[in-house]
Amino acid sequence: MLLSKPKLLIYSNNVRYRLNVWGSGQLWLENNPLELPTRKGLALLVYLALEGPQTRTRMANLLWDLSEERNRANLRRELMRLRQVVPDVLLSEGEILSVVNCHTDIAEFRQLLEADPGSEALALRRGVFLEGFSLQDAPDFEDWLLLIRAQLEEDYLEAAIKLAQSQEQITPQQALTTFQLALNCDPLAEQAIQGIMRCLIKQNNPRAAAEIFKEFKRTLKDELGIAPARETQSLLEELKPVNAVLKTNPALVITPLPMNLRHRWLVVKKNGISWKMLGRKGK
Repeated sequence: MLLSKPKLLIYSNNVRYRLNVWGSGQLWLENNPLELPTRKGLALLVYLALEGPQTRTRMANLLWDLSEERNRANLRRELMRLRQVVPDVLLSEGEILSVVNCHTDIAEFRQLLEADPGSEALALRRGVFLEGFSLQDAPDFEDWLLLIRAQLEEDYLEAAIKLAQSQEQITPQQALTTFQLALNCDPLAEQAIQGIMRCLIKQNNPRAAAEIFKEFKRTLKDELGIAPARETQSLLEELKPVNAVLKTNPALVITPLPMNLRHRWLVVKKNGISWKMLGRKGK
């Protein structure tokens, strides 16, 4: 883990507001999306929802990089704007600010995982944490955003691979779908590649498994200048006797790929998630 888990609000169906932070970031009142007045307002709500109550000074200096006096003045104006839209979400007790009457999709994800680590929790991810969101004039918030984004991606990847591995022996087709969710999170997650190859082999589709390996090997070389792990290469060795039979009997295996595994490969170099999951150093 990159950080200790944020102090998330407890998920409950009884609260009126929902703050979705996987994806672009959206506050909902029951079934209606709310338009917040500024990006700083969204950043303030997200930080308080994930990290818990904070002092006004902390939030002012987090969201503005000016003098402390100007930072606090900007915070006061931002709180006034927010209260015009969501008067019952922000709680101010003297110097302490907090978010109430609101839950997040991340809290729901973690609580679902604790109760039953199934696909219902994995379906909550709609993209990376605050995808496309940035506050260039708030460097401290930017640092926090990148760290939480990396942590959440790692948490999701770990949960997806764990679930897929538990599905492999009983329902390899379902495991394939779950391994694909892991790849959508990190296209260079080698454990997911290994799992997909194993599932394809179980489904008598060795050609597709070999194709996945070749594309993964090429991508690793192009992006990081490294080769697949020994465990991944050993799966390819298992395919050699089968491929020898296929050369003389090409009609034996005609099963197409069960999903689009030829997706676009990306490497999130800024937070180093892919390198950590690979367990090796890149260029």
